[in-house]
Amino acid sequence: MNAPGPDRTRWATFALHASAVLYVPFGLLLAVRPFAWDPAVEPEYALRAGLIWGLAALCVALAGFVEVIAAGLRHGRRWALHAATTMFVLYLPSAFLPLGAIGLVGVLSQGTRARFPVPRSDTARRSA
Repeated sequence: MNAPGPDRTRWATFALHASAVLYVPFGLLLAVRPFAWDPAVEPEYALRAGLIWGLAALCVALAGFVEVIAAGLRHGRRWALHAATTMFVLYLPSAFLPLGAIGLVGVLSQGTRARFPVPRSDTARRSA
């Protein structure tokens, strides 16, 4: 029988940490942007500033969510494997393309999949 190969979970967690590190400064840059605008001159300042601050909060929240997924991967949680795979697929058509590719190689390798075995169902347990 062939060995499953190396566990590449570290590649996936690296890609997740790197994306979180990029989300936070981008969110902070968005948050300070409306302070450069003049409310008296800018039309609909409150609406635009609120939208920008909402996007900044979303970036910081995404960074936290990605860190929770990375912690789940490190602890061998199956839900984290599914969430990480989904995140990496979403990264592919974006500026995070390299991180998505590295992460997908990490989560889809045979060694990583062997670390997260599929739980047997009750019917499979009864028949075995």
